Amino acid sequence: MDYNLSPRNQIFGSYSFDWSKNPNQTFDVPTYGTSANGIEGPSKIQAVNTNWFSTISPAMLNEAHFTYARENRPRSSINTSAVPDTSMGFVPNFRFGQPFFL
Repeated sequence: MDYNLSPRNQIFGSYSFDWSKNPNQTFDVPTYGTSANGIEGPSKIQAVNTNWFSTISPAMLNEAHFTYARENRPRSSINTSAVPDTSMGFVPNFRFGQPFFL
């Protein structure tokens, strides 16, 4: 949404919403195997952005930016009996267990 308060002042606003289900979300480290599988969601992400532009002079512009965001992304592990994140060796190393993001 855009609104001209005056020839020197404009306000711009936007609203974003994301709702998604992410069953069997998998971490990007292949050595975790199936112990990294988890459930994320349903996630609900909302954001409101507002910009206010003021023209002070032909060579000077002022901008104020405001953002409010809220994110609800519940995460749980499929295998609750898996050991915590465990790593051994040098690159490439071997990892297993529950990743830190779960």
